[in-house]
Amino acid sequence: MLRAFLFILLLPLVGHAANPLPFPEAPYLQRIWRDPGGQVYSVIPGKDGILRITRFADGASFRYWIENGARVSRPADAPIPTFGENLIHFADARLTPLPHTLEEVWFESDGVRFYGQLVLPQSNEPVAAMVVAHGSGSEAATDYYFEPAVLIQAGVATLLFDKRGTGRSGGERTHAFDQLARDLLAGLSLLQSDPRIDGKRLGVIGLSQGVYVGLQAAADPRVSALIAAYGMLESPLAEDLQETRQRFESAYPTLDWAEFEPFARACGLAFAGRQDQYWSAVKQGRKRWRKQIDAVQLAGTMSGDGCLQYGPTLLKAFGRRQLPPGLDWLYDAEAKAEALQIPTLFQFSEADSEAPSASSIAKVGELIAGGKPFALRHYPGADHGMRVWMDDKADSRNYRIHPDYIADQIDWLSRQFGTAVERTAQLR
Repeated sequence: MLRAFLFILLLPLVGHAANPLPFPEAPYLQRIWRDPGGQVYSVIPGKDGILRITRFADGASFRYWIENGARVSRPADAPIPTFGENLIHFADARLTPLPHTLEEVWFESDGVRFYGQLVLPQSNEPVAAMVVAHGSGSEAATDYYFEPAVLIQAGVATLLFDKRGTGRSGGERTHAFDQLARDLLAGLSLLQSDPRIDGKRLGVIGLSQGVYVGLQAAADPRVSALIAAYGMLESPLAEDLQETRQRFESAYPTLDWAEFEPFARACGLAFAGRQDQYWSAVKQGRKRWRKQIDAVQLAGTMSGDGCLQYGPTLLKAFGRRQLPPGLDWLYDAEAKAEALQIPTLFQFSEADSEAPSASSIAKVGELIAGGKPFALRHYPGADHGMRVWMDDKADSRNYRIHPDYIADQIDWLSRQFGTAVERTAQLR
C-alpha cells in the first residue's frame, strides 16, 4: 500500500504515550502567566497528557508528561513546576495569571459546529481581535498553540479554534483553502457580534499552511490586518519541489539538481497537478534515476520519493487517493498576496526545512518595493514553527521559539491597532 505522504507545512509536534498530568483546574482556565519581573509564559495542558510551558523572554519551551508513574520533563534539566491556587512555582519564579479572561465558545460554518477559545485582555473599551488559522496537521489548535499568550501582550484578543475534523470541532478534515477560509470567517462573525470586540479592528493570523487560508480569508472586507508566519508565497507543488531539492542536494552533493529537476517537476505535475501528459516523462526519468537515487533520501516528498518508489501505473491507480483531501497543489499564493490591500506582516524562518523560504522572502520584498503595505521579517537559524534547535538528537530535540518573532508580532499589532503596550526588556 502506498504510504500516506506528509507533504507540506506541518507544525512538528513531539508525542508521548502519557497519562494526564496531576495539575489543578486553574492552569487550564488561566493559560497566560507572568513572573514578578514581568516575563510572560504560556501554560498549555494538552489532551495528549503533555503540559507545555513556553517562556517568551527567550522563547524557551518545556514539556512535561507522566511515564511509568513518574513525572518526566524535556529538556532533562527543565525545572519541574508545582501548582498552587492561582500560583505556579517554576524554577525560582512565582508565576501568577496575567489578567485576562478565557472563554469556551461555539460557532457554526456550513452546517458544522466548531469549538474555540476566546482570550480577552482586560479593558474598559472594545478591543481589537485576531482569528488564528492553524497548520495542516490533525492536532487541535486549542491544545497546542500559544498565540493568545503572545497577542494579549499587545492588548489584542484572540479566537483560537479547532479547524474542522480536529479536536472538539465537527466535520471532516480537509485541506481545501476556500472551505477553511469560510470556517475562519464564521469565527470572525462571532467576534463581530461580541460587544467587547471592536468590529473595525479585526485580523487574521495564518500559521504554516494557515498562511494560504489567511490569504484566502483576507479578501473579506472585515479583515483589516494579516500576519502570515512560516508559510510560503509558492504553490504547494512548488514547495514540494523546493523541499525535494534541499534533500537531493544534501544527500547527493556530486549530482546536478538541474538534471534531476525535469523528472521531479514532471512527477509533480502528473501526480499532484493531475496533468496526464507528463506520465511518459515520469516513466523515462524513473528508469534513469532509480539507479542513482535512493528514494529514502527524499522521503516525505511527492516529487522525489513518490515517483521513485512507485511506477506510473501504481501511482495513477492508487497514488492520488493518498493526496490530502481538497488540497489544490497549484494554488497561486503569490496572486493572492498581490491582491491584498491591507497591512500584512510576513514572517519567515530562514532555515525552514518544511517550507523553504528564500523565494518567498524575495517575492515579498518585490511587493513591498511595488508599494504594498507589507512588513517583512525573517529570522536566521529558525526552522519551521520559528523553532531554533538546541541540539541534534533526533529523538529528543530541544528548541526555543525565536524571541524576535514574538516581539515583532507584538510591536506590529500595537502599531496597526493603536494599542498601548508597556514594553519590557524581556520582549527583546
